[in-house]
Amino acid sequence: MSALPAITVVCALPSEAQALVGHWRLALRRERPFRVYGDGPARVVVSGVGSHASAAAVGYAAGLADAGGDHMWLNLGIAGHVSHAVGTPLLAARITHHGREGAWYPSLLFLPVIATDTGAEALLARWHFTHAQTLQLRQLLQRRALLTAQATPDLSSLVSCRDASALLARLREEVDALPLPAARTR
Repeated sequence: MSALPAITVVCALPSEAQALVGHWRLALRRERPFRVYGDGPARVVVSGVGSHASAAAVGYAAGLADAGGDHMWLNLGIAGHVSHAVGTPLLAARITHHGREGAWYPSLLFLPVIATDTGAEALLARWHFTHAQTLQLRQLLQRRALLTAQATPDLSSLVSCRDASALLARLREEVDALPLPAARTR
């Protein structure tokens, strides 16, 4: 077993994989059924778009080599964001699937050194929230972002809140007072 765990990064598009392939200087090892770069401790697989393609690429890559318990898997992609500049690295804090109800909130097993995809992280770090309160906060921030096109509220207006309940009450008042956007017609 190696001193460092091996890593496989799965990207949907070649443009998403390009920076890692260049940085790690990985050679193209296989072209079909998926492009696979590298065969040592670091490997990049280009899956194609969609959850089924990604799942198939992960299965294929796992079959190429013995993926032990210390093997890391990372899905890396490029997406747009309403308030972050192009090139800003983000971790997904909420994941939804097109055509399916519900969302998945991945557990972060480390303190991220880059931003996550919500303004909620700064608030969650300042006050103690229960799981239910965390879900309420995310829902209120999502509603606020839809109505104002601003993902993060002004924290200076919230610092006087004594606890998470007070913060949620103030944020709820603010969101409930926002006007609904005018209907668009063609």
